[in-house]
Amino acid sequence: MRTFHIDEVDEDEFDALAIPGGFEEAGFYQDAYSEEFLNMNNIPP
Repeated sequence: MRTFHIDEVDEDEFDALAIPGGFEEAGFYQDAYSEEFLNMNNIPP
């Protein structure tokens, strides 16, 4: 399985996006709610 950085993802090539879970201590919330990620899917912050 290949992993992608957000900058490498072409949204039109995928039907779904899986967001891995994690812990706050590991920076999960910082990554999941980053503007870079939220803008990728047009999700309001």
